Amino acid sequence: MEARDTQAAEEIRKLIGYLTNNQDRVDYGFARKGGYPIGSGGIESANKFISHVRLKRSG
Repeated sequence: MEARDTQAAEEIRKLIGYLTNNQDRVDYGFARKGGYPIGSGGIESANKFISHVRLKRSG
């Protein structure tokens, strides 16, 4: 991957560092085989539901 400029090169370097340091946390193949959810949609939906319940109740 070649960068367009020095800022892009720095962002690529940071991304490579992040992925290298977090390989065990981004092993999506393992998670899919284990039946684990990959996205955050379920958590976001639950958070939205819970926050609405708290904000809409009386008192």
